[in-house]
Amino acid sequence: MNLQLGDKRVLVTGSSSGIGTGIAQYMADEGAQVVVHGRDSARTEAVAKEITRKGGKAFAVIGDIATDKGADAVAKAINDRIGGIDVLVNNVGGPGGPWTWDTTTIDQWAEQYQLNTLSGVRMIQRFLPGMKAQRFGRIIQIASIAGVRPFPDQVPAYCASKSATMVMMVSLAQTVAGTGVTANTLVPGFVATEGLQGYVLNSPGNEGKDWAKIEPEVARGFRCAVGRLGTPTDVASMVAYLASPSSSWITGSTFRIDGGTADWVG
Repeated sequence: MNLQLGDKRVLVTGSSSGIGTGIAQYMADEGAQVVVHGRDSARTEAVAKEITRKGGKAFAVIGDIATDKGADAVAKAINDRIGGIDVLVNNVGGPGGPWTWDTTTIDQWAEQYQLNTLSGVRMIQRFLPGMKAQRFGRIIQIASIAGVRPFPDQVPAYCASKSATMVMMVSLAQTVAGTGVTANTLVPGFVATEGLQGYVLNSPGNEGKDWAKIEPEVARGFRCAVGRLGTPTDVASMVAYLASPSSSWITGSTFRIDGGTADWVG
């Protein structure tokens, strides 16, 4: 299927590792010009260089979009170089620390909201006017299964901030109706990123184990119906479709990409 992404400019926030890197590479493979974003210059530049080494079009932009100053710097760098974007993938985020209800401070709640929710708002505010002016835009929010199935007494601020992004995107979809811009949310389940693997392998009883050998057991523990954890490519393929002109009648929707982990309708 030709997704017609060859002329599209795509910003993937938080793409210096994990799911974001997978999305950036996949979009470049589809012919898009990709802006790789991160806070660590060495890691971010490495991803962009690897994409170009494989024949794709990419460049790196560095900045902390959990702040207004950082978001302004990122937007300016992109606008100065390519004049704006056509597709915004709001992927940046993370759970912070192993916090519980008893240990999460108010400041940490605020930090999670700034990182996981308001970072996306900042990018939308800076690039939506250009999308509306050109009568085409795709805004794709990467949420988390934690936002629809909160973990018991684990990272409650992360769960709440990811849930907020889903409501945010439904509101945005209604706001931009008829402008050529769509807004949708993806809800990944348990994806075998380096972060998740590290968390599992450092858990009591798993120290020193081989990941390939224990992954099927981990998938069963996470109740993945297909028998394996997800990969960044599993998420990226859906991002690519939603970014394409073919998805023009899809907006305000939330899609679970979880290998059948969720056990409810909706």
